[in-house]
Amino acid sequence: MLDPLYEEEQNRTPQRLERIRMMTSPLSLIESAVLKACGSPLQTLTRITDGFSNEVYRATTSGGEGVIVRIHWWSNAYFKEEQWALKQCAAHAIPTPRFLLLEYIGSGDDARSICVETLLPGRTLYSLIGSKSLSPAEAHPLVKAAGALLAQIHAIPARGWGRINAEGIGPAPSWSDHLTPSLIENAYAAAPKLQLSEQSITDAIALLRSHTALFEKMAPCLLHGDFSAQHILAEGDQVTGCIDFEFSRSGDPAWDFAYWDYFTGVDTFQGPLLPTSWLLEGYWQALPTIDPTFDLRIALWRLELGLELLAYHHNDFIPDYFQFIGKHFLRSLEALA
Repeated sequence: MLDPLYEEEQNRTPQRLERIRMMTSPLSLIESAVLKACGSPLQTLTRITDGFSNEVYRATTSGGEGVIVRIHWWSNAYFKEEQWALKQCAAHAIPTPRFLLLEYIGSGDDARSICVETLLPGRTLYSLIGSKSLSPAEAHPLVKAAGALLAQIHAIPARGWGRINAEGIGPAPSWSDHLTPSLIENAYAAAPKLQLSEQSITDAIALLRSHTALFEKMAPCLLHGDFSAQHILAEGDQVTGCIDFEFSRSGDPAWDFAYWDYFTGVDTFQGPLLPTSWLLEGYWQALPTIDPTFDLRIALWRLELGLELLAYHHNDFIPDYFQFIGKHFLRSLEALA
């Protein structure tokens, strides 16, 4: 019987270890998926434990092929949406994985979504810096290169606003429709948990709506939706690809920078601090002109992202993470006030 090896994680906590223990599929399921995808039996298996959403393995077959196996528990995987995004990237020669197998088994609490995809060369910036193979300062040129890669992704047109469906369409027909009543209601519900005033939520919504004209005539493009050091691969002095498009969106390119800025570029909940200015440096070098409204739009999307995170997590309470979200929501509001 093949026993999976475990890749070391820099920020392993008791909670994460328990999640890993609980989310471990039978080896037979992985062996079957790899055989279907590759036509050769599984030979080696290494679990990658620094992800959040899925059970993930790096595998090799007896034929020498390397693949990634991702298993999403329960029934709300976004692999079909990701597959659409990856096909668009492939058509634009952007280095991203290719799906070899996508299948669904079980139902209800036993539902599993299984994806087998091609293995790109390199390691994530998160892993390289966390293992001290690379210092944050040494990552500067790689973050610049990631900015240029992001410019390629943003050249892909999409429709609507928000998280895309399997046809690449966001749910909101316009930017103003993106601030849905349920998002606003849930943001208000989350506020007391962080000692945030209702007025701060009201002010944030008013500030965003006051800039409607800035967004309404914008043509949406494909957004990665989770662009971070965990999803940028590098080898030597080259960025070798970008992974994990399951949170892909349609919208304003500034959104991806707001997300980076929220979690990586100014402060960091976990992982390395990599300034947003480095990412922007490479982005603008890849484009013919610099958009004079871009910095303002990043600030506005940071504020909108804060509302979105408050709304999404309104029924959760992970104290450290929730405090991080609240702190940065207020920082974003104060920066625009």
